[in-house]
Amino acid sequence: MTNLITVQELAQFRDIGKKYDEDKANEAISLAQQSDLIAILGDFYFDVLANYQETTYSDLMNGSAFEYEENSYIHQGIKKLLADYAYSRYVYMVNVAPSPFGFTTKITNNGEVVDRNILKDITKQAQIDAGYKFKFIEKYILSNPLFSRYVKEKEDTNFFNNKFSVI
Repeated sequence: MTNLITVQELAQFRDIGKKYDEDKANEAISLAQQSDLIAILGDFYFDVLANYQETTYSDLMNGSAFEYEENSYIHQGIKKLLADYAYSRYVYMVNVAPSPFGFTTKITNNGEVVDRNILKDITKQAQIDAGYKFKFIEKYILSNPLFSRYVKEKEDTNFFNNKFSVI
């Protein structure tokens, strides 16, 4: 399956370090796309996947200014939304390494291991950031008749606390 963003775009949108693990970043993007993005877009995800390179989807993917119910808004686009989801996964993935004896924490000569709770906080904040981005992306989708397959979920008053879980 094609990733909607590249590792280089992820690194441009979120600080994943100068020397990032490209394999883990690609895996984080794929997982975020196939789990988080599909969960929030529903069946419309498949329209995005099929058309993301089309010019008619450019504003959806990259962000734009738009009008919705006679008000002006700006959204940041599906790519930045996906980058937030991928970043939240990458933060965990890059800090552990599988070994024949199970997962181990990476330790280097040049740094200290970050506390698991800090990683959870970073991950949760990235998910909250994504939620706020999606609020305006959804308004853009609803304002555009081209995206008629998208079905808005019922309002969840506890959206940011229940939408995603952090271990």
